Amino acid sequence: MKIKNKYGVNPFGNCPVQAKGTLPTGEYYYFRARYNTISLEIARSQSYWAKDKLLWNTSCDYGKEQYEAGWMPNGKVISLANKWIDQYIKTKRGKKSRGR
Repeated sequence: MKIKNKYGVNPFGNCPVQAKGTLPTGEYYYFRARYNTISLEIARSQSYWAKDKLLWNTSCDYGKEQYEAGWMPNGKVISLANKWIDQYIKTKRGKKSRGR
């Protein structure tokens, strides 16, 4: 089964597994899977991200072993990152429609 990758998420590395890039809407994103935690952070730009000025972030536990997230398969990274980016974009649209 082919995984949808509409945001071009390109995972690299192990312990941590990471992915970073720019969304079609211009924001910078950073995905990280390390120990037993996975997270996605979105900022206005990479320089804002480096200053920890985030627009949106989410995280969750992954796996049963201490380092399991650091060995997360690329397909799962792509799938989850795309799902979370979709959630961010829906949240962003919701704020615009309410006049924010």
